[in-house]
Amino acid sequence: MEKFDLDKLRQEIDQIDCKIFQLLEKRFVAVKKIGKYKKINSLPIRNVEREKAIIDAKIKSTALQPKFIKKFYEIIFKHSYEIEK
Repeated sequence: MEKFDLDKLRQEIDQIDCKIFQLLEKRFVAVKKIGKYKKINSLPIRNVEREKAIIDAKIKSTALQPKFIKKFYEIIFKHSYEIEK
């Protein structure tokens, strides 16, 4: 078995985490713009059909566990709706 350098692997994870949060920040900037659009156009903040479509598409396009994807998006949607308000 190959010997792994634990510190090197942790650094790799830290770099990935940094990218994840940078992308989430970009997502929430877009969410804020969507919130303004919805307010101007008197649209509801929540769109359950879109939520389901997003989750279903991700479940089909990744090997990650559906339970994880659903929980992940619950958190993202909740925060997004707080931003949109």
